[in-house]
Amino acid sequence: MPRIFTHARSATAIADPGGLIEDGAATGRFAAPCPLPPDDERVTAALRGSGTMPVSGARLLGLATSQLVLAVAACGVLLVGALLLGAGSVSGTGVGVVLLLLGAGILGFTWTSARGRRRRLLALASAWQNGWLRFAPARVGAVWVDRQVTHGRANSQGANQDNRYWFRAVVEVHPTDSTPVFTVVTDPFQALADHEGAPHDLVSAPNPVDAFEPECTNGWTVARYLAGDDETRFASATVTTNLSVAQISAALTAAGVR
Repeated sequence: MPRIFTHARSATAIADPGGLIEDGAATGRFAAPCPLPPDDERVTAALRGSGTMPVSGARLLGLATSQLVLAVAACGVLLVGALLLGAGSVSGTGVGVVLLLLGAGILGFTWTSARGRRRRLLALASAWQNGWLRFAPARVGAVWVDRQVTHGRANSQGANQDNRYWFRAVVEVHPTDSTPVFTVVTDPFQALADHEGAPHDLVSAPNPVDAFEPECTNGWTVARYLAGDDETRFASATVTTNLSVAQISAALTAAGVR
C-alpha cells in the first residue's frame, strides 16, 4: 500500500480552479455525455464502492461539517438571545439583542457560504453524471513554503511565539483515460512545521529539479480534472477533491499503485 498524502485533500469550498466547472455547467457543456475516453472502469468502480461521488459524505443541502457546526451554533445563539429577550429584564434584554444580532450574522455568513458550496456541488455532479470528470492517481513530490503567518509578540529571546506555515507541492498526475502524464502545483495547505518552517511529516527538496527524486516523494493521492484538451486538463486539475481516505486508497489500489 503506498503512502497516502492527506494534506490539501478536502476543503469547505469545493475546489474549482479557474472556475471551469461552474462555467461548464452554466454554458451547458456537461448536458451531453462526454465523447472522450473514460477513466479506467476499475478506478471508477473503486471510488463508487468506497463512498459517495463526486465528493465524499455530502450532507443536507450540501453543507460541509464546519458549515453544519456553524449553523447549529447560530441557532443556539439565536435561541438563547430570544429567551433572554423574553425574560423581560433590562440587562437580559441588552444581552439578548446582542446575541440575536450575533446569531443572525453567523447564520447569514453560513447561508451565503453554503449556497456557494451547493452551487459548485451541483455543477460538479452534472459533470460527473455525464462523464466529464476524471479522477487519476497522483504522485506528490517535494513541498516548499508558500507563506508564513506569525501570531503573538516576540518573546524575551526575540523569537516569535507562534509561526504557522502554508506549503505547496508539485504533483505528477497519472491519468487512466489514455491521456499523457502531467504535473500541477497544489493550492496552499497548512502543515505542522518547526520554527524555521521545516515540515514535520513532509519532505522538501533542495531545488525544483529534485522534486520527484525517490527520496523527495510525499506519497500518493487522487487528482480530479476535467476531460478536454491539455489546457483544460492542466487548468482544472486539483488534489483538493473532498474524497475520503478510503476512496483514495481504493482508487490507488485499483490503478495498481504500490
